[in-house]
Amino acid sequence: MPALPRCHAAEAYFVAVGIPLLASLVVLALHELRIEAPARDPWHPDVPRPSPRYSYTAAPAGAAHEIHHHVQHHHHRAPSSSSLSPSPSPSPSPNSATTTPSSAQQHQHHNHQHSTASDGNNTTTSTTTTNTTAAMVADALVYHPTMAHLLKYTSTVTGRDKVLRTLQYFARFYAWYLLRTNGTKAEIAPWDTMKKQFGTTRKLLRVGKNLEHIKAAAVAADSKTLDPVLRYLAIGRQLGYAGYLSLDMATVLHATGIRKWEGAKRAQQEAYRFWALGLMCSAIAQLYTQYKLREREGRISLKDGEGVVEKKKIEKERAASQLQLFTDLCDITAPASALAWANFDDGFVGLAGTMSSLIGVWSQWQKTA
Repeated sequence: MPALPRCHAAEAYFVAVGIPLLASLVVLALHELRIEAPARDPWHPDVPRPSPRYSYTAAPAGAAHEIHHHVQHHHHRAPSSSSLSPSPSPSPSPNSATTTPSSAQQHQHHNHQHSTASDGNNTTTSTTTTNTTAAMVADALVYHPTMAHLLKYTSTVTGRDKVLRTLQYFARFYAWYLLRTNGTKAEIAPWDTMKKQFGTTRKLLRVGKNLEHIKAAAVAADSKTLDPVLRYLAIGRQLGYAGYLSLDMATVLHATGIRKWEGAKRAQQEAYRFWALGLMCSAIAQLYTQYKLREREGRISLKDGEGVVEKKKIEKERAASQLQLFTDLCDITAPASALAWANFDDGFVGLAGTMSSLIGVWSQWQKTA
């Protein structure tokens, strides 16, 4: 059996977090380098560009071209001014047609020079326009509000964890899909490795998060305004999450290979029990919230403005409660499958986890707005 490709958790973290940050740095670098050196004249590369005194920047390009053409035209007509003198002009010799160019030839040569200069000026203008457009695009990307929102989102541990969780559960689903469709081991191996390594990376990110849930449980216990049923369910939920994260943190050294522990498997099983307990408390709390919202809705009157506002508020709370209930039902498939409470395959668990993770990404995105 060929060995599966191995990668480190740091590499997975770099793919999920480092690449977006590097892309942002590249955009910033392009913004800093948007002012480039002036383009050289393509028709006379060895001739230095004219000084600002004789450049066309003092007037529009069209006006400068007309003035230059007018001066050159009078310069070519200067020899004919001698006809104003009393003495008649001498007749041209037979050989003068071959030695002195005619006025038409001089005008044609002058037009050719003007067309050459105009082409060079158009090329320089096109290059300047391209540079200005690139600078405007870079400014639009760097200073766009979405870029600031994205940086704020990725700066939170929860935001990065939700992205990694989405990739982890999708890899779990896709590896199962390839297995069911007779995929080769070489095709399945990268997705199976992604599932394992992203799981280890998330385990490292969750270290210390159990303290947040312990504090949340204490706050819920001290609450005097919360409904008694919801208060006890909130305490059970937070303690369940705290127990899950505490036991999960105890298996970090074993999962990373730093120090093997024989009781890691048993600790992970108990962690899944605490996780399932917290999810069940959360789901029951959402069902109870739906019941209380229906009672409130039955007592309001839509004849006055306050009743209409209260109804909209109830609809908003009901939508949030239903979304949380759906997320809890999707998440409970993972511990139920690990504890053999239900015969869910990796495809169903992976798909359910992907959906709940996407909801978590959207919720965290809204919170960081």
